[in-house]
Amino acid sequence: MRRNSLARQKDGVGGFFLDIPLFILVLVVLTIFTTSLYHLSDSNRKEETRMELEDKTIGLKNDIQDYEKILFERENTFSIEKLERIEDETIEEELLSHENYRSNVSFQDHERGFERSFGTDLPEENAERKISAYTAPVSMICPNGVDEIGTIEVRVWED
Repeated sequence: MRRNSLARQKDGVGGFFLDIPLFILVLVVLTIFTTSLYHLSDSNRKEETRMELEDKTIGLKNDIQDYEKILFERENTFSIEKLERIEDETIEEELLSHENYRSNVSFQDHERGFERSFGTDLPEENAERKISAYTAPVSMICPNGVDEIGTIEVRVWED
């Protein structure tokens, strides 16, 4: 009588258990592939949002530079007198109203100490928001007719 032990059998009595390492390898590879696709699409979404914010910021800056109610007679020259007189609501309704975005525009004349802001207050520093900002030098005419250099800063962020 011959004893039939599992160690001597060559017909694969282990069956399914021999495929477990291969199955685990396939699961690991699929998990890594799925995770990398998720991260790729997430970074694409973030990049699209960043580019959209930058486009909105530049578009708003261009709209402000063409807004006749705050410009002097010359093109791209702001009137400090008009900036002081214009109401916040006028600027906010005509230029700063966006559906999904908040914005803030500030003008500064460093020589006179003039500063004027329009729009929503900036979010708190610790709040996690994507903000796009654009700062540029501009020409500003004082009430006494002196042409000075100032800055315009436009900020746009998601609501």
